Amino acid sequence: MGILRPGDCDHTGALTFDELFRYVSYASYDHHVSLGYSPQFIAQTGVGRMVVEMRTTWLGQASAGMGIRSNSWLVHAQGKSFSTAHRLETLSGTPIALVELCLVAVDMQSRRATPVPDFLPAQARAGANTPENIAGSA
Repeated sequence: MGILRPGDCDHTGALTFDELFRYVSYASYDHHVSLGYSPQFIAQTGVGRMVVEMRTTWLGQASAGMGIRSNSWLVHAQGKSFSTAHRLETLSGTPIALVELCLVAVDMQSRRATPVPDFLPAQARAGANTPENIAGSA
């Protein structure tokens, strides 16, 4: 995913929340595309997504020069919402943070919630993106 730069860290040398958010934004986007929620899908169907809740649990620290990767998985998809989790860790596997996102599927014309695309509940039921199945991925 990347190497922490000194500018990503606060005065103590620890990862800042702003930079954590930046890393999670990239991880979330890449994960949603891998699930099929790509810009092409949104353009074709008019069904986008919006984050409505974000929960962050700090699990450890990272400092400048450390490599960071993320593991992401689909937790739930039902009705008009879905949730994903993103675990940031060092390249050696030391956890840094767990970020859970709750999202709604949105009709981009009306800007109203709409049922999630069929492929999301199917993938959630299949358990294809559980932490156990993605262990070791970067």
